Amino acid sequence: MKYARRPRNAEIPTASMADIAFLLIIYFMLTTVFAATRGLEFGLPEPEDQQKPVKFEEAIYIKVDPGGLLVDGRFRDLQGLSGYVAQKMAQNPSKPIIVHASPASPYRSVMDVLDELRQIERRLQANPKLGPTYHMGVSIPTQAEVAEWERLLGRKLG
Repeated sequence: MKYARRPRNAEIPTASMADIAFLLIIYFMLTTVFAATRGLEFGLPEPEDQQKPVKFEEAIYIKVDPGGLLVDGRFRDLQGLSGYVAQKMAQNPSKPIIVHASPASPYRSVMDVLDELRQIERRLQANPKLGPTYHMGVSIPTQAEVAEWERLLGRKLG
């Protein structure tokens, strides 16, 4: 005698799956050790030991505007920038250079200035007194730094 087979339902019951997941989450939360004082351990240098603040007058200030380059308060072209910066860096190779790009200035102008500074750095690296490991200190100021300089000088830069 043949029995009629009932079709089997291929469904997995998941009614209690959420309860099991919730209990596992609670179990792992309770058994995990939380350490609030541990983290990445590395030593940072003290700010006053590592760097001394650079006064605005000690640096070469280059402002890139849509109208041209303003280098230490005087308008210059790219060739004039090269001669001026090379002369100043020959006197004091550790002199920092600040490149302040106006938001309205073309990107190409800023890149031309940075490329020219890189060429000056390569010429200075050929100097046997400085050597090939010499690097110029070129920095781009934040808006807060520019505002602080303008406040200290009592005038707008550029």
